[in-house]
Amino acid sequence: MLALGTAAFVAFVPQHVAMMAGAQNDSLAELLLALIVYQSQITIPDFKSQVGSGRSVVGTRLVTKVTVYIAVPLVAVAIWLAYRLQSSPRDWKGLNQEWRTCLCPALMIALPLWIRNMVVYGWPDFLASIRHDAVVLGQPTPAEWIAKYGLTEYLRQFMVTTFNSFWGSLAGWACR
Repeated sequence: MLALGTAAFVAFVPQHVAMMAGAQNDSLAELLLALIVYQSQITIPDFKSQVGSGRSVVGTRLVTKVTVYIAVPLVAVAIWLAYRLQSSPRDWKGLNQEWRTCLCPALMIALPLWIRNMVVYGWPDFLASIRHDAVVLGQPTPAEWIAKYGLTEYLRQFMVTTFNSFWGSLAGWACR
């Protein structure tokens, strides 16, 4: 019930619903991350029957959003735990096959995007994060806001922004 309630709460947060209604890749990223968590969860108890079971689609996660990169260590931990939970003697061959089944297709899928980003943005910006940082340069930091407007105004703006972000931009705009 706790898991279902948590999922329902997140699914129906007004700003989340507004973002999911738009044309962007956040919903795909969430779906793919949920699938990787599910696949990792079913892998751990029964390693031998799960070798090559579909974690090879990790590459699709690597080309949706950088926030989904958490899937890579998640899969690595699931594979390692599944291997460690085997009874002795452990299957090294299956572990190596699992790593190859997961990593090789993921790299083959993500590598063209990373190469493209390096061509467009230069080395070593294969995630375009250096370019992103350059674009947001100059936006005020919390310390700068507090120094300029004071802690009270900073906290008020924080609460307004949080409220608007939760309820959605239009709801926040209508409440002003």
